[in-house]
Amino acid sequence: MWPFKKPKNQAITTSEELAKYLLGGIDTIAIKDVTPEKAMTVPAINRGVNLVSDMVGMLPLKLYEKKSDGSRREAKEHRQYNFIHKKPNEYQDAYKFRYMMQRHVVLRGNAYAFKIRVNGYLNRLIPIHPDRVQIEQNDDFEIRYKVRMPSGIQKEYTRKDILHIGPKTEDGITGIGIVKEAPESIAMCIAAERHGAMLFGNGAIPGGLLSFPENLSQEDIEKIRDSWQTTFGGDNKYKTAVLDNNASYNQLGTDNEKAQYLEIRSFQVAEAARLLNVPPILLYHSDATSTFASAKELVLSFLKFSLDPWLTVWEQVYNQEVLNQEQRGRYYVEFVRQGIERLDLLSRVDAYGKLIQNRIINPNEAREKENMNPYDGGDEFLNPNITPGGNNDVE
Repeated sequence: MWPFKKPKNQAITTSEELAKYLLGGIDTIAIKDVTPEKAMTVPAINRGVNLVSDMVGMLPLKLYEKKSDGSRREAKEHRQYNFIHKKPNEYQDAYKFRYMMQRHVVLRGNAYAFKIRVNGYLNRLIPIHPDRVQIEQNDDFEIRYKVRMPSGIQKEYTRKDILHIGPKTEDGITGIGIVKEAPESIAMCIAAERHGAMLFGNGAIPGGLLSFPENLSQEDIEKIRDSWQTTFGGDNKYKTAVLDNNASYNQLGTDNEKAQYLEIRSFQVAEAARLLNVPPILLYHSDATSTFASAKELVLSFLKFSLDPWLTVWEQVYNQEVLNQEQRGRYYVEFVRQGIERLDLLSRVDAYGKLIQNRIINPNEAREKENMNPYDGGDEFLNPNITPGGNNDVE
C-alpha cells in the first residue's frame, strides 16, 4: 500500500489533493488544464492511442460489389475505389488519413473532414482539426458545423459538407474523448510522470538529515544546505560525503519512495489500459503470471473487443456518408480483418474443420467467414472424413 497519511483536521476533497499526498507533495496538474497534448506525454496513454490508431490506419479498407449469386468481388473499376482504398486527398495516403482521424476520435471524441465532390461523387476528404470546429443544433434539429478556416474566418457547413466521426456521445451530436471523459485519471498519470522526473532527475543522493552538536545560525544552515546540494545533487549524486565539525548524517527512506513510485507507475499503466480498452500487455506491461497462451488470448481479446468496434464505426460511416445512396444496395465498404487474425489461423482452421465435419456449416459458409468467394459444390453439408461409397457412408 502507498504509505501516505491524511493530515489531521484536513479533508481530501479533490483528485488533485489526493494525487499530491500520494506523490509526496508534488504539485499536480489541475483537471481543467488536462489537454490531449498533455495526455500524450504519458507513455502508457501514448502507446495505447498510437496502437489503436495504427491498427485502424494499417488495415486495408476496400470497396466491394455484391453479385447476384451471393459472392462478392473488389470493385476496382469503381471511380471511388482508389479514393477509399489508397488516396483520400492530395497530400495523405489512406494510412495517414485514418491514423490521424482515429487519434482525434480517441483523444478528443470527434474527427472531421470536408467532403469534396466531383460530378456528384465524393472523391476527396480534407481533414479538419477538431479544435477548429464547433457543433450546433438548430430548433429544427438540423446540425450545423462552424469551422474556423486557416485564415481565421469562420464558415458554416451542414452534414452534407462534413464527414463527422464521433461515436461516443451523450447528446447524439458531439463525441466524447478520453480527455473529457476521464480527466482525473489522466491528471494522476501526468502527476506521476512529473514525480518521476523530480525523484530521479533532480533528487540529491544521498538524501537525509545533517545534524550538528551545536546550534547554527540561519545563515550557516542555508550555506551548508546549498553547499550540500551543489556537491551531491543532480549530476553529482552518489559521490562520497565527507563530514566535519562533528556532523552526523541520517539516511532517509529513499528506497521506499522509489518503491512507492514503481507502484504508482504500475497503477498508471492499468488506468491507461482501462481508459483505452487495451490489454496492459499491449502497452508493454506484464507480470510474472503472463504466459504465451494468456498473452495470445489477450491479443485476440483486443482484436475482438477493442479494435473491431472501431472498425465497425468506420465501415458504417463510409457506407452511409461516402457512398452515394443509390450505390448502397450494390456496393459496400469493409475492412480486411484477416490481416490481423492470421496469428490465430490454425485455431480457426481447426474450428472450421470440426464444424464442417459435424455438418453445422458447409465449406462455402467457412469461406465466406474468411473473405473468400464460394465454389461449386461448397454449399453441400458433407463430412469430408467419410469416403463416398465406403463403410462409413451415412444412409
